[in-house]
Amino acid sequence: FAIMLLSSRNGLRGSDILNLKLTDIYWKEAEIAIIQKRTSVAIACPIDAETGNALADYILNARPHSILSNVFLSVPHGRPFSSSGLCQRLKTYMNSAGIERTSIERIGMHTFRRSLGTTLLENGIALEMIAQILGQKNTDATKQYLSIAERELAKCALPMPHYSGLMEVNHG
Repeated sequence: FAIMLLSSRNGLRGSDILNLKLTDIYWKEAEIAIIQKRTSVAIACPIDAETGNALADYILNARPHSILSNVFLSVPHGRPFSSSGLCQRLKTYMNSAGIERTSIERIGMHTFRRSLGTTLLENGIALEMIAQILGQKNTDATKQYLSIAERELAKCALPMPHYSGLMEVNHG
């Protein structure tokens, strides 16, 4: 649950969640500070009460005892999760929740990140701000959310000229 909240509310990539260390969580400030694996961009993400409580519950009650500093460890081996293991767990939870998907749909942790980016865009947040929230180096990477933000995309449509008469088509 904590993993899904971190991804859906903070837009963290799966690789950053998997590499999250206990020392990256600043409880008093209610934030997580990391250097993103993919971009090497340092970000500080606020964590809301529900996400903080889910993290604390996992660490205190479900995380295997280990000398490793990774927050999320697999049970029973106590090793860091792999990316494929994380995606498989997501698919298992989706199936348990009755969420159906076609075999061609790519479902993974990035789905939560895309959803957050699209929601922010649909709520009028500027691309520059979305790029900062998602820890992207520039807005070019953020523009992918335009294609799935239908309301915002509709604003880009060009008006069609109005024709008073029908055009004849020569089928000869």
